[in-house]
Amino acid sequence: MKNSIFFMMVFILLASEILTARDIYVNNLTGNDSNTGNSETAALLTIARAQTLLNAGDTIHLCNTGSVYREVFGFSKLIGKADGYVTVDGHGATVSGSDKIVDADWQMAGPGLYKNDTIYDKFKFNKEIIWRFFFVFDGKMNRMGTCMKGKSIPLKAPKDLLEKEWTFVTAEKAFYIKIDPAKKLADYNIEIPVRSNGVSIHNSTDYLTVKNLTATHVYNDGYGLSGDGKNILLENIQSIDCGDDGISAHGNSGAKIKGFYSSGNGTGICDTGNSQTHYEDVLIENIVGVDLYFLLEKTGKAVHSIKNSVIIANGNKQLIIESGKPDSEQTVDMDNVLFVGRKGGDTIARLYTNSIVNIQNSTFLNLDWSVNNLKINLTNCVFSDCGNGMVCKEGSFGAASSNYYGFRFPRIGKNSFKSIAEYAPATNDNTSVFGKIDDAPKTTGFSIDKLNCDRLKSKAQNILNK
Repeated sequence: MKNSIFFMMVFILLASEILTARDIYVNNLTGNDSNTGNSETAALLTIARAQTLLNAGDTIHLCNTGSVYREVFGFSKLIGKADGYVTVDGHGATVSGSDKIVDADWQMAGPGLYKNDTIYDKFKFNKEIIWRFFFVFDGKMNRMGTCMKGKSIPLKAPKDLLEKEWTFVTAEKAFYIKIDPAKKLADYNIEIPVRSNGVSIHNSTDYLTVKNLTATHVYNDGYGLSGDGKNILLENIQSIDCGDDGISAHGNSGAKIKGFYSSGNGTGICDTGNSQTHYEDVLIENIVGVDLYFLLEKTGKAVHSIKNSVIIANGNKQLIIESGKPDSEQTVDMDNVLFVGRKGGDTIARLYTNSIVNIQNSTFLNLDWSVNNLKINLTNCVFSDCGNGMVCKEGSFGAASSNYYGFRFPRIGKNSFKSIAEYAPATNDNTSVFGKIDDAPKTTGFSIDKLNCDRLKSKAQNILNK
């Protein structure tokens, strides 16, 4: 009898816990924050209100109304459970970090020239934010050539602005914008970024899933992770036209990312600190600063991996893997990655200091390599270059096998090899081949068949068919 009562109590407790998990609906057009949020017809109006109701096991559903949510998600100390993740399901909706300007806040400073000297202090901007800043004119982002992690050109003087351009004058703490003198501000749809990250995951936040969501027009990162949470899952997410990183993991954070599109951002991916991140099904394109960036700038360890992904490099710098401290070690694994370097400009993959880089089943086109004070291991890869090939400091070239080098022989230390007969005994690699890139075996390098996403397959097929 006692056993029966015990098991009944356990059942009641479990059932109670299951029943407490709830679905919370948000609709930015028809919702009302005085509603319960328990159904689409009783949806809340704001993300902010929905977040105040969250408990372990709960799910926020954004109704995809076709209108962007001018709000963002911020999680600081939200902790789900191993069997009760907190979930955000965007259902394809977009959160935006930008708001439309208030025309009355801008004073005419000349024909078609308008000035605002209140925004900077109102939103507590600083020099770093200005490096990431942009305006959105009629839906199109304009950085004016600035980028936090890329090449930046000086902002123009107000008198030199053209239509749909902007500048910032530090001495005045003032922004200027230029429009057609024959038109009014109201004739344009002009937005400025006033929110930092599309999704911020900080401090002790853990056991969290974010899926089916697009972040755009924030002045920092589309998805920013820091803190100690190791159980973060991001699925089918997008970062488009964000001021800094498409996604960035800092501190001791850990995340699995499956299905990520990064376009128009300062960086495609930029993970730092002792973070541990694992990416799959990633497409990166149209980046301004650095396309793929793994940086361990402190002591300790970091672990990153990326597989079944396509990177169409456009950044000022394209691939950087670096550990800067003597007591640091970063491991980066790349498997089935198609990486296409940008022709012209800086086309060097920079791999520096205290890292172990393992690359297999991948293809790299239009990319030179500079490898210093780390260990790079290459298996079943295809490489083509932009003229300099692969230059490795003595001791940096690790194990290699079954690769196809469509450029000159790798240079290792002071050794420049002129034939397989010289290369093979120096590297213990008797299986790699050198030749024209078009002659690379189909079984070597990146494989489209391993991709899980139609968009990735289409991009890869277009590249490889050229």
